[in-house]
Amino acid sequence: MDELVQALDEFRTFLSGKVAEAFEFDPALEYRLSEDWESDKQIPNAEKPGVYCFIDAGGIVVYVGMSEQKYGGIGREVCSHIGKFKGTDKWWYEPKILKSAAKLQTIPFDSELSWLAPALESYLIKRLDPKGNKAPRCNT
Repeated sequence: MDELVQALDEFRTFLSGKVAEAFEFDPALEYRLSEDWESDKQIPNAEKPGVYCFIDAGGIVVYVGMSEQKYGGIGREVCSHIGKFKGTDKWWYEPKILKSAAKLQTIPFDSELSWLAPALESYLIKRLDPKGNKAPRCNT
């Protein structure tokens, strides 16, 4: 987690003025993934565009992703990676590395500055080198 905070501070130094204040990051808003997780509405900043990080129990970022508001915000995108099979207590994870995730951290943007989200996602992936972002992608 300390490495994530440091990377976000570095990213902010590249920005200036109001743009540097465009994204919020509050480590206290981390969301603990647990067996009782049911809905994307429980995720901090679920409706906003932004970047999200899955973090393992040791504080290592295992996956970085991004969501646009037109696709439902951070909460909906997170639900495309992890959830329960309907009618069962079994969980699914995509990519599989997310099975090791214990926490979720969100970094939301206001709509007018959401264009920064892809840049932040790319920067965090390059800087933190999460294992889940190395999985081969399907070309469909």
